[in-house]
Amino acid sequence: PAASADGLNVGVVRGRPASAYFAANSGPGALFLPADTTTYDSLEDAVQAIRAGQIHAIFEALSSIDSSEMTGLAWSTVEHTEWSQGRAMACHPAGGDVAGRL
Repeated sequence: PAASADGLNVGVVRGRPASAYFAANSGPGALFLPADTTTYDSLEDAVQAIRAGQIHAIFEALSSIDSSEMTGLAWSTVEHTEWSQGRAMACHPAGGDVAGRL
């Protein structure tokens, strides 16, 4: 099967366990194969970037998602037994086929 986030520009938040997990599991043959990864100082900055079309998706822990700041974004979630936080990726609904590649 194709890697998750294959060819997408993904945003992560500096210093978060989800960001470290994403980095450790990205690259050829890994779980994630993003075209590019951008690190933001806050989840709010990443949400602004996705709304502005600067990135395709955000990778974050399920437990960190505040539904009020995520209004209007489509979420794709998958639980991972090796990481207790689970994982979630968001994309702007206007992204078309992006949600299918998360």
